Amino acid sequence: MAGFAWMQSSLTQTKHIQLHDGQQMPVLVIGRGQPVIMLHGFGMDARIWLPFILPFIGRYQFYLPFLRGFGKATRVRFSQPDFMADYVADVQAMRQQLGLDQVLLAGISMGAMTSLYLHRAGGFDGVLRYLHIDQSPVFYHSEDWPYGVFGAQQVEVLTQFRRLVEQATPHLHLRFDRVPTALQQQMYQVMGQFMAQAVHTPLQRAMFWPLVRWPQLMQNMIPVTGWQALIDGMRGYLEQRYDFRDTLPHMDVPVTVMSGAESRLYALEGQRRLAQMLPNAQHVVIARAGHAPMLDQPVAFVRELGRFLRGGINQNLVSRSRIKKRPNRVIRAFFVYGGEGGIRTLGRAEPYAEFRVRYIQPLCHLSVTGDSIDRTPM
Repeated sequence: MAGFAWMQSSLTQTKHIQLHDGQQMPVLVIGRGQPVIMLHGFGMDARIWLPFILPFIGRYQFYLPFLRGFGKATRVRFSQPDFMADYVADVQAMRQQLGLDQVLLAGISMGAMTSLYLHRAGGFDGVLRYLHIDQSPVFYHSEDWPYGVFGAQQVEVLTQFRRLVEQATPHLHLRFDRVPTALQQQMYQVMGQFMAQAVHTPLQRAMFWPLVRWPQLMQNMIPVTGWQALIDGMRGYLEQRYDFRDTLPHMDVPVTVMSGAESRLYALEGQRRLAQMLPNAQHVVIARAGHAPMLDQPVAFVRELGRFLRGGINQNLVSRSRIKKRPNRVIRAFFVYGGEGGIRTLGRAEPYAEFRVRYIQPLCHLSVTGDSIDRTPM
């Protein structure tokens, strides 16, 4: 993790956006070239993108906002019950204050729903392409849309959310370490279960399930300084019946819908139907990946992210592409920072040309992952 912080401090700068309610939103900025806005999901923060965008920072400038309640914005509270409306206003403020007129946009989960809301609010002017990662346009199940969040477990999981919100509300004026111990443990348990649902690989799930059984282990993972915003976000999901299907046919920009084939949060069929509602979309399905494909299959994700950034849609693609297996090198990118005359990896300096051959090129070429990708132009 020290290497991760090293990379962050050396390659990024932080901008602070003045929000409509007087608060500020931190935004990480990295790279140079075409502006790209990337919105993280619930329980994540802006830094989750860093290792995956590294191969592209020579041609693209990435703007990674910390959305209210997460990461460096844990103390930034919501100003209204419709918390997504705050996120939309915050993204619009960022674009205005930083002069981001022509942008590429990407969002995962909550960040993707924010993007759908942004489109409905008329905020897609100047958006050249949009990458939508594993998010239904409808939050709740309905008779005509059985593809809401958490699948068959929706009632059970949202009941836990509702119980937590009800019990936490009287204590929102307190610091997290001052609330009753039973409530702290309940908070950790609910978040642990959510995180375990978001990943797919056996190793990752094996890491998260002990956090559910022993909630005290979650203390280093939950941003307790901003626990009120987490509760406000849960309340917003429960109370706001988000449904963006009516505006999808009017999203005329090129869209890549990316899905994890094994997502436990959103059914793959719902993602296919979402793509079919869009007038100019392709659907990319990453095999052996769950709700967060960049965590489950990072090299496949980087490959498809590069294709999105370049605007590539190959109409002659076969339905299933097999790519040679090669050791996963994305994690090595965590430990990289730029400097004069060279690059340092894991404490050892090496010339940039050698670094590019060893790390950057394997991430950018098509022969670097053992994962199957189903890419269907719509």
